Amino acid sequence: MRKTSITAICALLTVLSSISAQALTGHEIMEKVEDNLRAIADGAFNRIQLSSCRYGVQNGQITCAERPRVKALESVGINTGPEGRDTQTVTIIREPVAERGIGMLTYAYDDPAQENETWLYLSALGQVRRIASGASDEDSEPASIFQTSRPLSLLSSSTRIS
Repeated sequence: MRKTSITAICALLTVLSSISAQALTGHEIMEKVEDNLRAIADGAFNRIQLSSCRYGVQNGQITCAERPRVKALESVGINTGPEGRDTQTVTIIREPVAERGIGMLTYAYDDPAQENETWLYLSALGQVRRIASGASDEDSEPASIFQTSRPLSLLSSSTRIS
């Protein structure tokens, strides 16, 4: 994980130093970083810890008003397709114990005409469900198993489980 972080930082610094004279948007800079990372690696392994809580302001600072909810995830992905611009990723929840084993398989395509594909594995039920996310443009939010404020039965038609 440390090697991946160092590689990403080096790629970012390389891109920033080579474009310092150009006026690029943040999106264009990140596209260049992504291109550099794809040139040196065809996959990634990540351990992620997500923490969320209701918050409040105390003494002028934002603080958690309750005990944070923490989810630990492991994710592995590979670059596929033309020029390695598509990705296939498996993400599994490791903690909390009650959610351990829930997983998500995602195929993300660079071609905006091709919809991304996502499958959800519910370990407690031993079932796989496909999540249809609708459009796969840059403005759409990907389907997520990690934080949903609505029960699955109330999901909108743009994010439905089939």
